[in-house]
Amino acid sequence: MTHSLNQVATSIPVSALIDLFVLFFWMALVVVTCFIVLILHKAYQTMKDVRAIVADNRKNINLILDEVPQITKNVAEVTTEVSHVTQVFRPTIDNVAQTSDSITHTFKDNNTINEILISAYKTISNIRKLVDSINPKSSGTAKSTSSPNTASEVAMPTEKDGE
Repeated sequence: MTHSLNQVATSIPVSALIDLFVLFFWMALVVVTCFIVLILHKAYQTMKDVRAIVADNRKNINLILDEVPQITKNVAEVTTEVSHVTQVFRPTIDNVAQTSDSITHTFKDNNTINEILISAYKTISNIRKLVDSINPKSSGTAKSTSSPNTASEVAMPTEKDGE
């Protein structure tokens, strides 16, 4: 059987194989050409639609294009102004940060003094309340001349608040 296949393979002329190859080549070329034509047709339709959209909106597009230089100028001015303001206020912001750190450290360092002052204020307030409860006549004048704040209303930082 092997011998018969060799005879069949050798019996096909070379020109027939070349003709068959050329036929497949031309068929592939026609298919590729059809695909290229379809792609070009779709591109043409797309461009046609784009032209229609641009034609419908030409007035608005021209208005926008006329405003672009002014918008660009405004953006440049705003950017320059923001840069200037940032440069001007940067030392102030740094100063505020340093001051707040200094105040925080001062309160932490003087916490015992603050506690003594709060304790003294509470003691004086309690004595005043005791005197007012014993002597009702002086309570009217004492209340009118004294501060409306009581010891519980004064917000003095303590060690727990600072931490």
